[in-house]
Amino acid sequence: MKVVWGGWDPSAGNSISIYYGRLHVLDENIKMIWNEEECHCWHRFEHVIHFLNGVSPVEAAKLDYSTPITSNYFIDEVRNKFHRRQPEWLMHMHMDVWKHYGANFFELFDLRRPDLWESYRKFLKEMYDIQGRIPFIKPPMDKVC
Repeated sequence: MKVVWGGWDPSAGNSISIYYGRLHVLDENIKMIWNEEECHCWHRFEHVIHFLNGVSPVEAAKLDYSTPITSNYFIDEVRNKFHRRQPEWLMHMHMDVWKHYGANFFELFDLRRPDLWESYRKFLKEMYDIQGRIPFIKPPMDKVC
């Protein structure tokens, strides 16, 4: 897991992002060469959740970053509760993800499960084939390691 400070905003306070990577990732870089292929090595959790939930790539493309387990965190009442405390809001969200997915989440990122990771890569490729890719993002977002 990698926590990145996003900066200070006078109206919102501190901002962080949380990413997940496999054991082989480089600390500072978001991309690396793995198996002779440039790939993204730090990941958000939303597409992982779709994969673990068994959502089809078609449905995942529609949902994008929206997940059932995190949707409550975007309700105004909850967001207001964490006003100017985005890191705390995000940590609570990630704790709920870990409580719900726990070992399954960890197992996907485990280097000893290349079969599971390959299934996830295939899922992402199909999802981005449907959703479309942003041409200036290199490598494409479905190239993950």
